Amino acid sequence: MVPPPTEFPPGDYDSANTWEVVNFNSLLRSLAPILRQVAGNKISLELRLASDLGQTRITPSQFQEALLKLCAHAKKNLPAGGKIIIRTANHVVASPADHSAVFMQAGRYITLTISDPLQGLTPSVVENLLKLIHAGRDQGADLVHPYGHIQRIAEGSGFILYLPETMEVVVTARNRQGVSLLSRGPEWLLIIEPDGVLRKMITGLLTFDGYEVMAVATAAEAQGQLAGKVQQPQLVFMACGGKTEAKLVGQLYEANKQLCLINAATEHPWWGIVDFPAPRMMHLPKPFTLKVLSEQIRILLDRPT
Repeated sequence: MVPPPTEFPPGDYDSANTWEVVNFNSLLRSLAPILRQVAGNKISLELRLASDLGQTRITPSQFQEALLKLCAHAKKNLPAGGKIIIRTANHVVASPADHSAVFMQAGRYITLTISDPLQGLTPSVVENLLKLIHAGRDQGADLVHPYGHIQRIAEGSGFILYLPETMEVVVTARNRQGVSLLSRGPEWLLIIEPDGVLRKMITGLLTFDGYEVMAVATAAEAQGQLAGKVQQPQLVFMACGGKTEAKLVGQLYEANKQLCLINAATEHPWWGIVDFPAPRMMHLPKPFTLKVLSEQIRILLDRPT
């Protein structure tokens, strides 16, 4: 077995870039419904999961974001339809013949394979997404994993990621470092986003992070769904700043003085919104990454009242 690291990767700790011991199968099963929604009806997502899969260490939020981007890319670039196959497996390196690369150490590995039988997804797209999954950083950045890693292109249209197995229990880095101000959930968030694909991606990320999410296309739709509810959202994300949105924010703030607000409108984000405390509001104009959105939500929710 490859020995686990004695320390976490260097850099400031934050909740959206945290190395955690995970099981790929569990993550993929929980993500599958969201991934299929994002991919659309013409893209088939097939999971082939090893029954005895071990555990490894990744950043789960980056794992989800990478697969969501992959499915969104497939929907856009395969209009006639296609298939994405995701496989998991165990791989043991006991001799030079088992090496998939000369620098692999002896030990047990977890493999994640993404393949596209029709080869409609370009190699660079899948390769960059695999980098994002295990590096926990933006595309093009240096690959920094807490211990050895291998990425290679398999025969045909398959792309395989090798990560060393760990015998540690499934315990997050947050657990190891104690309770963090940046731990997630279970707050209730209201998402107002007219773009259906982006709305699904945001909802999927935040739901996976442990939040309860109500996602709608318009403020008017939100007003209808909130009518008569005792529970009120603790944070509102909206991608526009019109009269209806301003009215809704005012009503929600009157009901909950701890309300937080993120506005992604490009221009005039605070039009019509008055008497809202500046420390509990944030302007996050598009385009932004899901990682940045996740970070900013946590920063707002964790600010002292």
